Amino acid sequence: MADENWGLDMKMLDVSDLSNIEVISFISSNVDENSIPHNQIINGDFVYTAYYHDGLYVHNISNPMYPYLVAYYDTFSPDHHNSYMGAWGVYPLLPSGNILVSDMQTGLYIIEIDYESAGIESESINRVSLYPNPSKDFITIDLDESFFYEIYDLQSKKVRSESIAQNNTIDVSSLKRGVYILKVTTNNEVYTQKIFKK
Repeated sequence: MADENWGLDMKMLDVSDLSNIEVISFISSNVDENSIPHNQIINGDFVYTAYYHDGLYVHNISNPMYPYLVAYYDTFSPDHHNSYMGAWGVYPLLPSGNILVSDMQTGLYIIEIDYESAGIESESINRVSLYPNPSKDFITIDLDESFFYEIYDLQSKKVRSESIAQNNTIDVSSLKRGVYILKVTTNNEVYTQKIFKK
């Protein structure tokens, strides 16, 4: 969420309880005390933001408690933050994976990000099929091998872990309603994914 005003950071919200929405972390370009995030689009584990004056900023939000900067590109060279100028829109949903950024003064940019060179670890982008998600009682993981899993809450506290040898069903019935991070480790891969407890 962005207030779209000078010097106010974007906020990551926990909306698992709509009667008690909580701010769990903040995101900033860290360029100037008056920086303004304008448009944001979430795609997968990333939030793409058009910042007035600062350009495109891409943050990894796979762990909403600890978002971190992946890439940025400055589209506006004047070094002042006292007006609404610069990057206005962002669109990261093209089939090519390219990102469109529109700057009110300097035009349209087409940007490609090499996520591996940007320091994204494989476990941040690997996914495994699981269902149902959201779930009230059990989640089935689509793997043909034994694995070890860990479940973390949004404060990065481990709330459950277990080795699975024969069936691929995880009991989540004892978890409180909310959003969790599931980490699955096999002999060859590490997968992370958000799960939602109803």
